[in-house]
Amino acid sequence: MDEYEESLQHFTIIKETLKSHKSIDITSLRSKIRSTYQGLYGSFHKKIKMLTEILAPNNTDDDLYMLHVRILVIYFFEQCLYGKKTETEIENA
Repeated sequence: MDEYEESLQHFTIIKETLKSHKSIDITSLRSKIRSTYQGLYGSFHKKIKMLTEILAPNNTDDDLYMLHVRILVIYFFEQCLYGKKTETEIENA
């Protein structure tokens, strides 16, 4: 939860940055994140770590780059693009 709360401050920047990209590019990124995540095993924390490393294989030693990729992954997760929906989300669907 702490990591999620720290990531929230970056969501506005991510949202504005994504607006400048083509819809098809964002859809492609969402699809890649979703399909990669679904193929991973382990705890949620472990899956997010593996997903981040998969999305940035040549930058795993760059802490700042990895942080940004991880925040992007958390942003998409927050958008409920993958993962389990809460009971409230199911009821309001």
